[in-house]
Amino acid sequence: MLSILILLSCGAGDHSASKTEAAPTRDALVVILDTTRADRVSAGLTPHIWAHAEKSWHPVRAYTPSPWTVPSVASFLTGKAPWEVLAPTDRSLPESVTTLSERVGDRRTAMVSANSYVTQNNGFSRGFDLFESVKSDAEAVAVARKWWADEGPQLVVVLLMTAHLPYEPTRVPQGGTARVGDQFWDLDGADSYTESADRGRIAALYDGGIRDLDDRVGELLEMAGDETVVAVVSDHGEELFEHGGFEHGHAMWEEVVRIHAAISVPGIPPSRPIQPLQIQHVGQHLSVFLDAELEPGWPEPAPEVLGFSHPLDERLMDVHRWGARSERGTLLLGPGGHYERGKQEGLMEAITAIQLGTREVGAGQPQPGLTPAEKERLKSLGYMR
Repeated sequence: MLSILILLSCGAGDHSASKTEAAPTRDALVVILDTTRADRVSAGLTPHIWAHAEKSWHPVRAYTPSPWTVPSVASFLTGKAPWEVLAPTDRSLPESVTTLSERVGDRRTAMVSANSYVTQNNGFSRGFDLFESVKSDAEAVAVARKWWADEGPQLVVVLLMTAHLPYEPTRVPQGGTARVGDQFWDLDGADSYTESADRGRIAALYDGGIRDLDDRVGELLEMAGDETVVAVVSDHGEELFEHGGFEHGHAMWEEVVRIHAAISVPGIPPSRPIQPLQIQHVGQHLSVFLDAELEPGWPEPAPEVLGFSHPLDERLMDVHRWGARSERGTLLLGPGGHYERGKQEGLMEAITAIQLGTREVGAGQPQPGLTPAEKERLKSLGYMR
């Protein structure tokens, strides 16, 4: 086990799944942070999350292939891209896929979710011995603690929602409103937030939620102790008007698709792989760290080009819109798009175009080679003015 983990810490090269010796079965805690921007993880704002990352396998550049929760969590738990595993509605896991909970051998497995989409009805309980949906992060932590007190090797997954709208921090910044929106999905007239004071207030409320989230993570880390494999991963970020938009699920800006990912393993030194990875690759690495049953070829080599799919504005029944991002960070939507569920040709065309150096979009500006239709598509998604 040690030899494979050292190899992984390099972030590139031959990612063999062979083992030189049997490793003891360790308890594992997985914390999924809903709507948590990677650039908000810092020693000042999130001391517990930051301290965990400092001792972890912690990719420098980690991304989600989709800017909303269901595809991202599905990718993390299955180790596959969302276009490989999602059901036609894009909101549930099909029975044919294998999740992390089904690969970890004799561990007792449990998941508690505060997200109203990550539920038993949507297939996310598949493979778990225990699954519970709750209405708050405080409840989620309480349930996790109850499960953790039981004896025996185990895997506990906790999905926390504190950073999500409507941004209701316990330590409300002085002045102005104490929340954003009337319901947790309500943008409350986002188009009217034109004044810098309004936008600054919203960002301050978001940061307040991030501080509360860090407190909940701290409670879970204390529960887990020092001899547990711990993964802390965000499912997507949040746009706070950097490009004129708000919230998530509607575009693939860096602020939305870049995620925090860190996995600590007792006895394994920290590392910072520099190659860009997506959340499904993080899930694959977690399987290796847990000495789980692996699929052939896992973990995949670090990719040169990342694939992206279906913002909410384009997320219709059986419709996926493909895109890709090169290692330099330039963004492309595939030539002509591709509109058949389960097909990857549009994504492959996008990747090929990037590798050939054509049809790239950098710094929000089109490069030579974009067709008028592609320019309009980019404008509709907010990538061009």
